[in-house]
Amino acid sequence: MKIHWSRRAVIEREYWKEHNPKVYDKLYQLLGAIKENPYQGLGKPEALKFDLSGYWSRRLTRQDRLVYRVTDQAIEVLSCKYHY
Repeated sequence: MKIHWSRRAVIEREYWKEHNPKVYDKLYQLLGAIKENPYQGLGKPEALKFDLSGYWSRRLTRQDRLVYRVTDQAIEVLSCKYHY
């Protein structure tokens, strides 16, 4: 399954890579878990509502969330820093 990154998510991913490699590694650990089971598992998956209906979040750090949705062919990452 491919991973598609929004422009915002690419910037945030590069931030983690440069400033906090542990969070960067956890980001990819969560993406691996999403590939296996998109709606259960690591990071306390939570379905989002309202404007982000159709997206899910997983806990990356105490305050940062990975926001994504799964299509038939890809994982679309909307953001991976901050809280929604």
